[in-house]
Amino acid sequence: MGVDSSRAQFSILDSYEIDSTQVKSVTSVRGRLAKYISEWEGINAPGFILEVIREGYKIPFVSLPPPKHSDNNLSAIKEKDSFSEAVLNLLKMNCIEELDEAPDIVNPLSVSTQSSGKKRLILDLRHVNLYVYKQNFKCEDLKVTVCSEHSHSHSGGLSQ
Repeated sequence: MGVDSSRAQFSILDSYEIDSTQVKSVTSVRGRLAKYISEWEGINAPGFILEVIREGYKIPFVSLPPPKHSDNNLSAIKEKDSFSEAVLNLLKMNCIEELDEAPDIVNPLSVSTQSSGKKRLILDLRHVNLYVYKQNFKCEDLKVTVCSEHSHSHSGGLSQ
């Protein structure tokens, strides 16, 4: 696979939700942050942020996934016209590129139909996600934070 480390860089678009009429008006944002790297450096952005702007986000793989080629899901086959239109539009917008050779990993695509009738192209990354480092974190709301601070103030401060 030619990867030097346990981290590899991929451009992944995991959902598609653009009408064909919007394709001409969509402007690519690729590289826009990098044009202003000196501004980011000037505000002392963290090293991680600067690295992502310069080199792109690198998925933190625990180990590289083994090669796997999956067929598209039945929904993509049944919705062939919507599927084909979505892929062609992604090609036009330079969100994806056509390759001469199949990559080591080919993930299946599905088409999801929303209650409004709008169709979405979905990239199924379950196989790849098994090899990505998962960091647990908890998002607490303001109410929890205030209650926590209130209880610490009554106990004489934070416990050490």
